[in-house]
Amino acid sequence: MTLARDLVGATPADALRAAVGDARRASGSSGAPVLAVAAERLSEAFDPLEVFRAASGFVRAAFIQPDRRFALVAVGAEAAWRPAGSSPLAEAADFRRALPPAVVAGDRPPIALPVMLGGFAFQPGPRAPHWSKFGDGLLILPRALFAVLDGTCWRIDARLVGETEAFAAARISESSRVAAVADRMATKAEWAGAVLRVLERIADGEAEKVVLAREAQLEDSRPPEDALAVLVERFPSCTSFAFDLAGPCFLGATPERLAAVRDGVAEVMALAGTTRRGATEAEDAELAARLLTDRKERAEHAYVVNAIRDAIGPVLLEASVDPEPHVVRLPHLQHLRTFVRGPMRPGRTLLDLAARLHPTPAVGGIPRSAAAAIIRDAEGFDRGWYAGPLGWVDARGDGEFVVALRSALLVPGERARLFAGCGIVARSDPEREYEESELKLEAMRSALEWRSTSP
Repeated sequence: MTLARDLVGATPADALRAAVGDARRASGSSGAPVLAVAAERLSEAFDPLEVFRAASGFVRAAFIQPDRRFALVAVGAEAAWRPAGSSPLAEAADFRRALPPAVVAGDRPPIALPVMLGGFAFQPGPRAPHWSKFGDGLLILPRALFAVLDGTCWRIDARLVGETEAFAAARISESSRVAAVADRMATKAEWAGAVLRVLERIADGEAEKVVLAREAQLEDSRPPEDALAVLVERFPSCTSFAFDLAGPCFLGATPERLAAVRDGVAEVMALAGTTRRGATEAEDAELAARLLTDRKERAEHAYVVNAIRDAIGPVLLEASVDPEPHVVRLPHLQHLRTFVRGPMRPGRTLLDLAARLHPTPAVGGIPRSAAAAIIRDAEGFDRGWYAGPLGWVDARGDGEFVVALRSALLVPGERARLFAGCGIVARSDPEREYEESELKLEAMRSALEWRSTSP
């Protein structure tokens, strides 16, 4: 912990001061803003969780993938950007292309500088009061970014020199669009009734599939630092994330990647179709085999794969699809997973890909617009950033966005809000869907609930 505090409180290296001087001269000559960025390869390893803990009270964010030896922890926001229209991800893609030029100094990490972190709501629109700071989306340029890349530790500092209307000194304030919503969770019977109403609309031909989510609440929960530590420990194959806006914190451990781009090559994951884990290895295998042959689950999975392939065609030169889905095992659940891969078209970036993909059928439905309308009518609560894209993007447009599932919103002085959703198709059973949602909620409940043992 001492190292983490020292890192967070340390004065940036000489390289940043040199970059800021060069950026000031460049900005003075051009009259336009310039970014100053400096990276330092650290000789001593740090624990990303301890850095996140030491940054309490700051705007902070974490994106941690233990199995891949990858972590980003942002401390402070040097600058921030928010969408203003009805297509936040498309706006973000255009904004990234118009970023101010950067003066880069110091060591060279294996990602292009600068790096931004951000997240977006499932749907744009008026936000409930507890989601007001998050708004429809947010991209931040971290003042200090602590990175673990292939096991090597880095510190990356950034400063914005000169004013720019779109990307100004960070003022992460309340959203101007706040909705009055009922702050209550639906009972089991109420949620089952909502499933039946969705089934009626599916039967009327309005949609083929609708992902209906529910909100559960927890009276007393761990602080974000402890909850994040539990998630990282229990779900090493998932992406654990936290986005703390100096008070409200959205965090989770998601198994689902929306899209990743590395060296201009995209990889998109289709994750749909769910069953529980078995008590023994033999039962586990039996459940996995049954999942692979379950007509309802395979149909739901095929919906997602086909929709992804069709959506990303315009931004890829070509797309290849795994011939068959595979079962991926998590501590509480098993899912069907298929990958779609291909090289990006020139000039296209991760954000362009995310704009084409979100919301996938795995979190929205088919057709997309009809499912979104049914969700607005049926759910009765604000999803906020739940099931939205969250991740990072670098100066080349490479990066990774995950789908913010298995997640919760923590607001000081309020009950924790936990979220889970289920894909509703013709002949879905409300009881079975409720049981599936309970399985999905268990991951966050177990991470957030106070237990006798320490995290």
